Amino acid sequence: MRLFRHVAAICLVLLFSQTSYAAYACSGQVRTFGMNTDGSVYVDNGYGIWVVCNLHAQTNIPPTVCKGWYSMMVAAQARNAIVDLYFDDGKSCTQQSSWVVLAPYFIAVRNQ
Repeated sequence: MRLFRHVAAICLVLLFSQTSYAAYACSGQVRTFGMNTDGSVYVDNGYGIWVVCNLHAQTNIPPTVCKGWYSMMVAAQARNAIVDLYFDDGKSCTQQSSWVVLAPYFIAVRNQ
């Protein structure tokens, strides 16, 4: 019985100690947009140049989703629309470095 209580206590500590991060959006017009030869899609909407997905590689962002995001970015840049990149990694937009691979969980395009 004593062992059970210790195991239960440890499980509760582990359950409630999990870090949860608040989601945030990095919003701005597309300043730089491109793709390199390996299919990595780069975007800068005012916070740095980030790799957001890859058109050819199976990562946590599937290539089919990346193709859709690529099309959205092309249209957003042509219209000078606002692009919202949503993250939940515990950082903020200004804490992200340039030339890094990031994994947004959602991308939206909206008019100004």
